[in-house]
Amino acid sequence: MADIRGAFEKSVAANSELVEDLDAALVESGRTIAERVDAAMKSGEGQEVTKALYLVPHLMNVLREMYATPKSRHEAGLGKEGARGKLAEVRDLRKRPAPSKKHGETA
Repeated sequence: MADIRGAFEKSVAANSELVEDLDAALVESGRTIAERVDAAMKSGEGQEVTKALYLVPHLMNVLREMYATPKSRHEAGLGKEGARGKLAEVRDLRKRPAPSKKHGETA
């Protein structure tokens, strides 16, 4: 029997990109979807299972937003030491100290 919620929780726990309070709605949305799919799969009723499986693309969207798919990590430059994506470049910029103006200089 599939345990989508358990697998989702593993993804959340392993994700260093999540900001607890800021990403709370994203994570809770994923949990809700995963629980619904699990409940339908356990009941085993054909129409309920089919309806629940239509939720899987929505769960995949949540996972992509969390950088919890191989493709989303690759595109963001995450997950490989040598990878340099746009997200990594933005993070590098944010870590740099702000430029300061020297007194007496003109542009």
